[in-house]
Amino acid sequence: MFSQFFVLSRRGDTIILRDYRGDTPREACEIFYRTISNAKSSLIAPIFNLDGINYFFIKQSGLYFVAVSRINLSPSFALELIVRIIKLFKDYCGTLNEEALRKNFVLAYELLEEVIDFGYPQVVLSEQLKPYIHEKPTIIEENTLIGLDLTKLTRIQSAPSNASNKSIIDSAKKSVFSQDEVFIDLVERLDVAFSSSGNVIKASVDGSLVVKSFLTGNPEIRLGLNEDLSIGKGQGGYGRVTLDDINFHQCVRLNMFETNKELIFSPPEGESTIFNYRVTQDIRLPFKIFPFIEEINGQRIDLLIKIRSDFPMDNTGVNVEVVIPVSKITSSVTFEFNQEQSNNNNQDITEFKLNEKVIIWQILKILPNSERFIRCKLSLASLPKNTIKKELGPVSLKFEIPMFTCSNLMIRGLSIIERGNNYSPSKWVRSFTQVRSYVSRIG
Repeated sequence: MFSQFFVLSRRGDTIILRDYRGDTPREACEIFYRTISNAKSSLIAPIFNLDGINYFFIKQSGLYFVAVSRINLSPSFALELIVRIIKLFKDYCGTLNEEALRKNFVLAYELLEEVIDFGYPQVVLSEQLKPYIHEKPTIIEENTLIGLDLTKLTRIQSAPSNASNKSIIDSAKKSVFSQDEVFIDLVERLDVAFSSSGNVIKASVDGSLVVKSFLTGNPEIRLGLNEDLSIGKGQGGYGRVTLDDINFHQCVRLNMFETNKELIFSPPEGESTIFNYRVTQDIRLPFKIFPFIEEINGQRIDLLIKIRSDFPMDNTGVNVEVVIPVSKITSSVTFEFNQEQSNNNNQDITEFKLNEKVIIWQILKILPNSERFIRCKLSLASLPKNTIKKELGPVSLKFEIPMFTCSNLMIRGLSIIERGNNYSPSKWVRSFTQVRSYVSRIG
């Protein structure tokens, strides 16, 4: 059972606080934030005990969602309940961020009153809560990636990037996208490590298919995947799409999956993950990183970084950021680009954070089959030791690539079944690749 549940901003401000049992100190919020702020490692365990009180938390969208209990709760139970509460906030507020929760705090408290009673969970499904929630949401605009309309395959359309940021209950703010809609996201998160010579040490993809449904009556959806899809490591062949493993939501019917690679499901209203999968072979890596070190003199080192893109011509890498830790004795850094980048009105942003000893290189966008180059001239405050090369790096890369998947998994068809000819909801599909860890060693 939960004694308290609260939501904190990244600055430690209390946005939501609900005390269910009164058996934990009122200042638990301050104790929690002080503990994680003073922690030496940035990788803090999501569960810890302090003075006989158990803290369970999840950080998402820059917010801390925290449950407090005096009893020895099952960790998986506590974290799963927090995940369900986060999903409810997102379904009812339309999007999840600090501004959305602050402007919908009455709605958030109303949800917490219904979900948990005296610390015990009651109802955690969005659909079942709808008759008991009366507060209207205030929808917050949030920019994300665009999607494609599959309502008419012969005429591809686009929707505003925030079109899916709607509440499952009627909003006071009417939208032009007020008809029945379903939004489908195929999201892949990359974990890649390169050696200093550019060879791949490890590579893996964690993917998921997320559906946000605003369909009346929860009709069945038929979704088709690659016809050459195979499940199981080592089961595929050349040119086939092979997933190491996959797990499905309980609403999915797999009658036609083995033969036609089609899924039939009735998604619950709001957001739900239809399946998760993992890939560790035959991965298309969108970027390669090549670091080089040149020792100029005793107190000067040049670090050269080359990034080569390798993805289809109709894709573009956006929000690209390169982070390079440097030696503690680095006093200043100057930057130099190649002549071609300089002639093309280079809009890259470079910064050396002296206190953190980190170089930041931000690239607005990277086109396919292109190279970007930077020379970082490091000035050292003292004569370096022989281990100076070990103090450089690793180089880490962050980026997003809309409408691209590294596993080659794709949605080849989407239809709403068991409805009349007059029923024509909008169907929006997008896929994109994000980075969890993309690093290269130096030297």
